[in-house]
Amino acid sequence: ELAEYNQAQALKKNTRRNGNDKEAPGYLKFGGEDPDAENRSRLQREQQAKWIKDQQKEKDQARRREKEEDAEYLRRARDADKALEEAKKREDALRAKSRADILSYNERMMLA
Repeated sequence: ELAEYNQAQALKKNTRRNGNDKEAPGYLKFGGEDPDAENRSRLQREQQAKWIKDQQKEKDQARRREKEEDAEYLRRARDADKALEEAKKREDALRAKSRADILSYNERMMLA
């Protein structure tokens, strides 16, 4: 009877083992334990590292895009300033020509 009991206990131990031959022979698998916890933790760390890399890449792209947009804005502002300056020069030239024409006309009228 005692031998049967011992055999039954040994059989229970063998069925409760983790199944991993690297573990100590007396290792028992209990109901609340997670045999894959180490692997899952490693995968979670890898996933977190990937997410961090992705976020950094997105931030770098956003910074680069913002820098390009700022450069484009400055280029357009310089172009607008240049066009405004050219228009002012043309207007000043037209006013000067108009004054010269009026002066010439007035001089001709005085001599006539």
